[in-house]
Formats: sequence, C-alpha cells, structure tokens
Amino acid sequence: MQFIETPVFSRWLKANVSDEDFYRLQLELVADPRKGDVIKGTGGFRKIRIAYGEHGKRGGGRVIYYWFNEDQQVYLVMGYCKGEKSDLSEQEKQILKELAYQLKGK
Repeated sequence: MQFIETPVFSRWLKANVSDEDFYRLQLELVADPRKGDVIKGTGGFRKIRIAYGEHGKRGGGRVIYYWFNEDQQVYLVMGYCKGEKSDLSEQEKQILKELAYQLKGK
C-alpha cells in the first residue's frame, strides 16, 4: 500500500504527530483501509481518529483520507486537532468531492 501526502497534510503532521504515532496510523490503514467513517457529501473521503502525544484517539486528531482500491493508494489530504474544529465545512466537503472526482478519473 502506498501513502501519498498533500503538502497541507505533511505540514500538519510535522507540527503535531510523532513518527511513531503516524506509523501506528499507517498500520491501522494497511490492516483495514475502510476503517475510517465515510464523510457524507465528499465523494468517498473518510475520517479516522489518530492518537498523538498525550492525547488518546478521542481527544487527539482527525485525518481525512481517500483510499483508491484499484491502486492500493491512500491519499492523506488533511489533518486537524479535535479542538481546532468539530467537522468539515460544506465548502471543504465540496472541495474534497471535486478532488475525489479527479482521483477517480486519473
């Protein structure tokens, strides 16, 4: 399985998550790429919780990703800390939906 990071995700990851915590997330996704909940209105993007630092999964971060089954690729698009936002805005969902369409047509 190949993990592809957007620059936005990479910046968030570097600022918030240790290599060890990120490795655990990758192992979870390799074991079950459908583990995250599908986000309605995004064309198939999923949201999964990530524990990092002193935060458990409930109080930790959220990672938005798209799993492209045919190529066994996981696109890690964005991450955010639970305290930063509770959910994606409608505008963010629309952007993700357009991105999903582009990924499917590649």
